[in-house]
Amino acid sequence: MDKTDPNPIIIGFFFFLRCLVPLILMLGLSYLLRRLGFIPKAQVEEENNNQDDPAMQGDPAHDK
Repeated sequence: MDKTDPNPIIIGFFFFLRCLVPLILMLGLSYLLRRLGFIPKAQVEEENNNQDDPAMQGDPAHDK
């Protein structure tokens, strides 16, 4: 039997189907769910939230 080399166009097409199509579907579904309000938008936290955390304030004995 004769072996033929795989066509690079077909290999590229299978790569597209295997990797990029599921990624596009997931991103599209996520976009639609956010657009319809099923997923809330992420809230931006303030950078000064560390003042409320005692672990981030440091030891008062070293504040000389």
